[in-house]
Amino acid sequence: PIENAESFNAEYQVRLGDIVVFCDNGFELVKKYKNQLKQYAVTNGTKVAQDRKLKNSKLDTLFDGIFISDVLGVEKPNQAFFDFVFEKIGSYEKEEVLIVGDSLTSDMQGGKNAGILTCWYNPKGFVNNKKIDVNFEIRNLSQIEQILQKF
Repeated sequence: PIENAESFNAEYQVRLGDIVVFCDNGFELVKKYKNQLKQYAVTNGTKVAQDRKLKNSKLDTLFDGIFISDVLGVEKPNQAFFDFVFEKIGSYEKEEVLIVGDSLTSDMQGGKNAGILTCWYNPKGFVNNKKIDVNFEIRNLSQIEQILQKF
């Protein structure tokens, strides 16, 4: 019944954060660069689900900051999302900032909208049928290290 929808959704948002799956030693990679680079989580989703995922994964202890669309009131790829992030983290040269993400329409388009470098994590080798220009494309997260050496 429709009267159960709100409570069902609330419980669903909580449970979304219960399962954590790391790809390509992602945790170790973030941990490796903890004191070498500033790293931020920029995510669309609800605060409940994202906070729980970050806590259960222990990534909340590694990132220098976390930006959740539910809290900001605007989602990626909207320019306002990234404006808020830069307001909080300080000014950087745009060519010093790299967004790594698996979504062409939110992460890569958002990075382009913000004028920063983009790295599409595409482990299954999907075709970029959205025609969104990306600076880098990787199949495995370890390839980020090769990209970082260019800076």
